[in-house]
Amino acid sequence: MSNRSIKIAEAIKAAMRDKKVTQQELADRIGATSQSVIAQRLRVNNLSVDIVLEMLEAIGYELVVQEKKRGRRAEGQFSIKRGDS
Repeated sequence: MSNRSIKIAEAIKAAMRDKKVTQQELADRIGATSQSVIAQRLRVNNLSVDIVLEMLEAIGYELVVQEKKRGRRAEGQFSIKRGDS
């Protein structure tokens, strides 16, 4: 994953790529009815924290909240940006 600010859906997609998890595999892991549930979630601009946590946990990631800081992130970390900007 890069050291840039990205949207949460992009972060989840990047985590899925890193772990080589397909949308179908993620759907199976969270008990979703089909891959299309994951595709739909990844298109939404406003995912709930519960859904984000569920998806991240299923692919072996966690959400960490910390004080905002400048500069580059450590390898494998990234900053989530807000909205469409």
